[in-house]
Amino acid sequence: MPPYTRVVSLDFEDYPFEAESFQEKSCRLCGAKGVFLDEILDDVTGETSYQCNDTSYCLQTLNRKPRE
Repeated sequence: MPPYTRVVSLDFEDYPFEAESFQEKSCRLCGAKGVFLDEILDDVTGETSYQCNDTSYCLQTLNRKPRE
């Protein structure tokens, strides 16, 4: 799903749907905030990180960053 896509909930009578909020999280690769993120769990360390759901957007963001 591309960033900034409007999401409409799919509510069920017995189980209301609530969209996840990653407002305080950022992508571990490009640092983007306020986008749809995938939650990644490291099986070895048990640590959780987040990465952009849209790979093309993540690469574009990385390419716009100044090189250090």
